[in-house]
Amino acid sequence: MELQPSRYERVTKSGEILLSHHHISLLHGLMDRPEGIALSVGDWLLASLPYGRRYLDYVSVGMLQKAIRTMHPSWVHRQKTGRCIQATLLSRGRAIIDRDLAARIRGHGTYDGLPKIRR
Repeated sequence: MELQPSRYERVTKSGEILLSHHHISLLHGLMDRPEGIALSVGDWLLASLPYGRRYLDYVSVGMLQKAIRTMHPSWVHRQKTGRCIQATLLSRGRAIIDRDLAARIRGHGTYDGLPKIRR
């Protein structure tokens, strides 16, 4: 399994992977797709929106789209297929979601799974 960190991956002093709530939402969105594959960026964004709303009161497609640009390549593989960009969740990204790797979300603390739905 490819769980070795990349030298450009942001980590805290204690070694936790540092990501934003948008990144974690995008990773969860890919987990929802069959086999962790979104056939287009639009598909990926729509699958991620409900997860983004668990962290913030307002999340837009534009905010998530900006976060895609900073997704680490060891978490998600992107490949152009025809006119679309296909995204595939890699084992390191899955390990973050499954909490096999310690992660910290900026402004929220240690990643302990999804927060409860706000009502």
